[in-house]
Amino acid sequence: VLNGYKKISPDSTYLYAVPEPHGRIHGYLIKLLPRECMEALREYEGKNYSRRTLRVETAQGVEKAIVFLGNIKQGA
Repeated sequence: VLNGYKKISPDSTYLYAVPEPHGRIHGYLIKLLPRECMEALREYEGKNYSRRTLRVETAQGVEKAIVFLGNIKQGA
């Protein structure tokens, strides 16, 4: 669970994680992604997303995760 964010889809196609004080996003934590895959993912996501390391809640406790956040203005 990523706390403090919500999912939006202003174009009704792609999802973006954006800040929301009481938001919660449920998802999957993928561990040990090879460097080449991370580079390809970063290139694919392009300028629409920024990459940040955040804390997420898992069944095993809190862990750090690389999260792609939407680079859009809410309400856009």
